[in-house]
Amino acid sequence: MLSQSTIEELRQILKEEYGHDVSKANASEIAYGLVGYFDLLAKIYHREKIEKNDNDNDYDESRRI
Repeated sequence: MLSQSTIEELRQILKEEYGHDVSKANASEIAYGLVGYFDLLAKIYHREKIEKNDNDNDYDESRRI
């Protein structure tokens, strides 16, 4: 759950940086959308990192000298 101060901070950023005055409800919706988006990006990054490490750790007997 996001704090009210975080949502208020987002409202302030949207107003100062983009000239958009949004309601608390809209700011909350935007904030939770951003959290969900970055959560998804983190999960994808983590999954790809694990898959890369698994592939790097595979021992290929045919490449042995």
